[in-house]
Amino acid sequence: MKDGTPNDQGYALGWRYNPKAELSGGKRVVRRYGHHGTAQGATSFFQVYPDQGMVVSVMMNKSQQSLDALSEQAMPMVERVFQELDTRVNPPASAP
Repeated sequence: MKDGTPNDQGYALGWRYNPKAELSGGKRVVRRYGHHGTAQGATSFFQVYPDQGMVVSVMMNKSQQSLDALSEQAMPMVERVFQELDTRVNPPASAP
């Protein structure tokens, strides 16, 4: 909003912002900016996770019946990347 307060939809200049996006069934809460959309013959999914220094972008030369369809397909990839980051930050203990 003009005074700097967020609007109820979390939408500004084509971007959505969620300061408390839930991942992994609510086990992980992160800040997320993003935009997804469709145009004739193309669909896109773009999300920024600033605290993790991560950007996820998926684009397809295919229209989707629902704007959420690509998000539903892309979010498991996002979850997998976070799982991989967890193993790099906290590697499993080696067997003796």
